[in-house]
Amino acid sequence: MKLAINYSSQAAALLSQGRIRLDRFKCSDWPDMIAEASTLCPVIVHFDLKAGGRKLKITDWGKIAHLIDQTQTPYVNLHLDPTIKDYPAIPVDTTDPAHREQISDTITKDVRCVVAHFGAERVIIENVPYRGVQGKTLRPAV
Repeated sequence: MKLAINYSSQAAALLSQGRIRLDRFKCSDWPDMIAEASTLCPVIVHFDLKAGGRKLKITDWGKIAHLIDQTQTPYVNLHLDPTIKDYPAIPVDTTDPAHREQISDTITKDVRCVVAHFGAERVIIENVPYRGVQGKTLRPAV
C-alpha cells in the first residue's frame, strides 16, 4: 500500500523536516503545483473531471494524458457530480424515476467517454457529498 496526501505548503514543510513520510503528494492538475510538489516526492494527479454534467466533450484529453505520463499517475479519477446548473428543471432532491434515469444515462455516457480514452482498468469513479437542498449535486448521483 502507498500513502498519498494532498499537497500543501504545510505538508511540504513537514516532509522536508522529516516529520512525515509518504509515497506521493496528491495534486490538482495545475502544472505549477505539480512542479513544486515533484521536487519533494513523486506526484499523483487528482483530476477535476465530472460525470453527469455533459461537459466532458470539451475536455483536453491530450493534457490529461500528458500529466498521466509525466507523473506516472495510475488512474484517472472521475467525480459523479451532475448539478442544478446542469439540470435547472430538476430539483436537487428529486426522487422521480424519470429524473434518475436521465441523470444515470448521462453519467453512464460520461464514464464510457473517459473509459474510451484511458481503458476501464485506469478509471476510478468517486462520489461527492450530497448536501440536500442546500447543495448543488443532484440526489440521483449519490
